[in-house]
Amino acid sequence: MEPTALLFSGQGAQRVGMGADLAEASPSARAILHLAPETLP
Repeated sequence: MEPTALLFSGQGAQRVGMGADLAEASPSARAILHLAPETLP
């Protein structure tokens, strides 16, 4: 599997649940998103 990079410019609209489709489709993305609240300030 090739590496994947996600880039977030910090601009644009954010909405509740915007990563839900990604988390549902990708177990590895789901695991990373699950760690975010513990990691981010």
